[in-house]
Amino acid sequence: MRIGYAGRLIPGKGLDVLMRALATVRQEHDVSLLVAGDGPSRQELERLAGSLDLRDRVTFLGWTDDIGGFWSRCHLAVAPNDRTDESFCLSIAEAMSYSRPAVVTDRGALPELVIPEKTGVVVPAGDATALAGAIAYYALSPDRVSVHGRAAREHAERSYSLERCAERFLELAEALLVRRGSDGNNTAMGHVKG
Repeated sequence: MRIGYAGRLIPGKGLDVLMRALATVRQEHDVSLLVAGDGPSRQELERLAGSLDLRDRVTFLGWTDDIGGFWSRCHLAVAPNDRTDESFCLSIAEAMSYSRPAVVTDRGALPELVIPEKTGVVVPAGDATALAGAIAYYALSPDRVSVHGRAAREHAERSYSLERCAERFLELAEALLVRRGSDGNNTAMGHVKG
């Protein structure tokens, strides 16, 4: 099973935690990691992969313009953030649109992207043991990867399509206009509505 990580290689993104989890899981499962992205922590992370005896299991690809091609090479997407909060994780939404289930941590908005036990799994941030368990959960069942992957695609299409996002922005703008109009604080808003 190939795990995919796409993002900046910086402290707080939890890639080091993911590699520690991978070192545990690979003792019982045939798993590897593809890393799409770059950043100031790359050399440190490459050294960590070596010290964990993962050189043959972790591939650092650098930045890619072909994110669809990247996700098509993976079975599972992981956002292992341990100290960095995301307001939205585009890489996970993209992975889901390519029918990839996601394992995310409970940092920031990451849990909002996943329907637990249907499109992925949410684990505590910084917990390599829990992350290893989530990876093993998928490594044990290719059928689960497929079922959750299909559900992830449906969820991504339903929730994150361009049309749905535009509808949400319009709903938000309307709600803000109504609220401001009812406060009586902004007469310009009344002119926009009228």
